[in-house]
Amino acid sequence: MRKLAIVLFLAAAAANAQTVDELVQKNLAARGGAKLKALKSVTLTGSMSMGPMQAKLKVEKSRPDHFRMDLMFDGGVVVTRAFDGTTGWVKQPDQPAAVKVSGDELAAVRDQADFDGPLVDYKKKGNQIELAGKADVDGTPAYKLKLTTKGGEETIVFLDAATYLEIREEQKRKLDGQELRSETLIGGYREVDGVRFATRVESRQEMGPDSPAPVVFTIDKIDMNSSPSADEFAMPPAGKE
Repeated sequence: MRKLAIVLFLAAAAANAQTVDELVQKNLAARGGAKLKALKSVTLTGSMSMGPMQAKLKVEKSRPDHFRMDLMFDGGVVVTRAFDGTTGWVKQPDQPAAVKVSGDELAAVRDQADFDGPLVDYKKKGNQIELAGKADVDGTPAYKLKLTTKGGEETIVFLDAATYLEIREEQKRKLDGQELRSETLIGGYREVDGVRFATRVESRQEMGPDSPAPVVFTIDKIDMNSSPSADEFAMPPAGKE
């Protein structure tokens, strides 16, 4: 009986792993499959809003893990956040020079730099995924995947049960030693040359009555294989911002 129980346990575990891998593959196919994997770089332009605050948005990503996001406010004020494959850095208008980030903040910007996202090739990246059942997301049936990154960050990813695209995320992340919880709604998917991109992302921090206004990113233009130069991602020397 004990041997039978072990066999049944292993069989159930294998079935669960197969289901997870099947969902991950369907998600990749829904986003573009081989066409997504062949994409070398992308530039997204649009806007960001947080309550009354508005800014223009530009995001550049290049394989394997280069990332840069610029927020351009009225008056020419620019906030930059970037990762060059090794170094993460930020430039704020009140800083005389760009500053390297480390610890939890470096982990966060490194995750943003993942070109395909944490689900694709998750095992090679050291991530773990568990199937956590199904859920209703504002009337849409969805699969729940519990994603734990190599660095230990946890995210519940909700995949639309019909399209297999991400529609919601619930995340726990540490920043400066404190645990932050957030909820992100993902939608407005647009297909460009066989690859699907989300064009509206709304994220809110869960901080009780003191929670800030949601941050909404809206993408208006998608340039595939835009080929940004390596200099775009490198931290600028002091005085050359």
